[in-house]
Amino acid sequence: MSPGNVEFSIPCALVGNRLHPLRISLDRYVETSSWAIRCASATEPSALFLGEVGSDEAINWISTFQRLCSSSYSDTRLVAVRIESGE
Repeated sequence: MSPGNVEFSIPCALVGNRLHPLRISLDRYVETSSWAIRCASATEPSALFLGEVGSDEAINWISTFQRLCSSSYSDTRLVAVRIESGE
């Protein structure tokens, strides 16, 4: 993957007990090969999650977010995604 920024817009995601449109960005740190990941509601832009992942994890997250973006309009099933800290 090239250095830079990857952004996704998921039209509808269940966060807590409310549906939100999500904006997700992954920013690559060239010097460490890690990625910062930020998830925020499009309607309430304060960060819901902010963290750092390694390159291999970032590839998996990007793949997951691509699938969610392409299926959100037509898929009526809920996709459970839980982000936990490594601590």
